[in-house]
Amino acid sequence: MQKVLSILFLSFLFDLVAVAAEKGVPQELAEQRAAQIENPVYCLRFTIPSSRKEAVKGHLRLLFDRKGKADVTLDFQGKSLTSVVVNGKACEASVTDEHIVLPKRLLKRHNVVEMDFVSADTPLNRNEEYLYTLFVPDHAHAAFPCFDQPDLKARFQLQLSVPEGWTWISSTLNEPIPTYLFSFVSGRFNEQRKTIDGRELRLLYRETNPKKVAQLDDIFSEAATALRWLEDYTDIPLPFRAYGLVVLPGYQFGGMEHPGAIQLRDNTVFLNENPTLDDRLRRFELIAHETAHMWFGDMVTMKWFNDVWTKEVFAGYMAGKMARQQFPHINHDLNFLRAYQQGALATDRTAGTHPIQQPLPNLNTAGLLYGNIIYDKSPVMMRKLEQLMGPDAFQRGVRAYLKKYA
Repeated sequence: MQKVLSILFLSFLFDLVAVAAEKGVPQELAEQRAAQIENPVYCLRFTIPSSRKEAVKGHLRLLFDRKGKADVTLDFQGKSLTSVVVNGKACEASVTDEHIVLPKRLLKRHNVVEMDFVSADTPLNRNEEYLYTLFVPDHAHAAFPCFDQPDLKARFQLQLSVPEGWTWISSTLNEPIPTYLFSFVSGRFNEQRKTIDGRELRLLYRETNPKKVAQLDDIFSEAATALRWLEDYTDIPLPFRAYGLVVLPGYQFGGMEHPGAIQLRDNTVFLNENPTLDDRLRRFELIAHETAHMWFGDMVTMKWFNDVWTKEVFAGYMAGKMARQQFPHINHDLNFLRAYQQGALATDRTAGTHPIQQPLPNLNTAGLLYGNIIYDKSPVMMRKLEQLMGPDAFQRGVRAYLKKYA
């Protein structure tokens, strides 16, 4: 028995080394850290130079509690790591295979780690007059050292040193969020605020066309409508203290659900002078989809990105429900067939189809999960589930799901 235990122990140690040596965020490492790390807090400071030729530098003060007595591994894919201090003692500042190993001899139950670093530019989306971070699914550790996995939610504090005349907004809230939802936007933006239903809504934008800027009242109204509907349907108030929108030129996605700082694509939000009904519907569904994520994805977050479909299907499905009420003269059943059924079948009838939930051994390939199965087949499944259960039972199930996993 002793010999068997020794072999198992050596095998366990070997597995830890293998996990730490693999680039990206292996699922084994994520599971190990989820059992090891508690109460992480990221206190971040970034210096953003006025010239894109100069690097963005940062300082991290990381607080966390550790269970067990093993080393702790952080993820980092930035340009350089210049200093590491663990609980007041200097540590070798080195990065191996996108990881920083904090030695167990310097760690305690309650830990304070200080690091100076230089961020990579890729997740910062730097322009001459503004930048915005986009960390989904696994790009936070290209900007700063962190535990870059969705089930290690943390609290964030942020200080930015920005060029003169720049403003900024962030998802730095007191509520814990995963690293992929942490974000900040800074630059030369116009800003408007509006209070609706006793809640202040904030919006940053760069659009200068007066006829498009005149649509801001409609945008605020649509956001407020989505918030009211979701609070009523879920029986849960907005889970975050702030609600903000940032409309970005040439944004690579339709939107991204950073709490307090939702990012949206400009040509979907600011419509042409004579918008069609479909144009207005698409804008409302985009705002409603990203707002629904405050509950589905941001408050209730998947443990691992193999279940990324859960947040997307609920956000899209709830947006569709809201759109039915706001645009009653549209044939939504026909639109559902066109938008989802066709896309789902286009993939599902091929040899390359796969289950809605897919295996994901490493977070660095999570971007490959997105596609017609997640965005199109899962809504078809969800619609069938509601038809089988009935709308009232379905709503009760959604409420129970949210309250259980909040």
